[in-house]
Amino acid sequence: TRAVLLFLLGRRFDEDRNKDVPKDEVGWTPDDDVIVGVWGRSGLADGANRLKVLVHRLRAEIERAGFDPWFIERRRRFIRVRIREWTE
Repeated sequence: TRAVLLFLLGRRFDEDRNKDVPKDEVGWTPDDDVIVGVWGRSGLADGANRLKVLVHRLRAEIERAGFDPWFIERRRRFIRVRIREWTE
């Protein structure tokens, strides 16, 4: 489920970036879209709690790996990954 969450958030980031969405709005994904993407429509009943636990566990794993766990951002009913872009 953690890999699916990262995939969904990364895909939204890429889609928004290619649509010229304003930089401060790139990647924000509604919680319900993530819940359905990870657990299916049946997950909507208790999805908010499931998502909260999933994000907590993913952040812990990311921190243990030596990365910034707060690259996963949350705001009311939305979630995204914070990705810094660079040019070569």
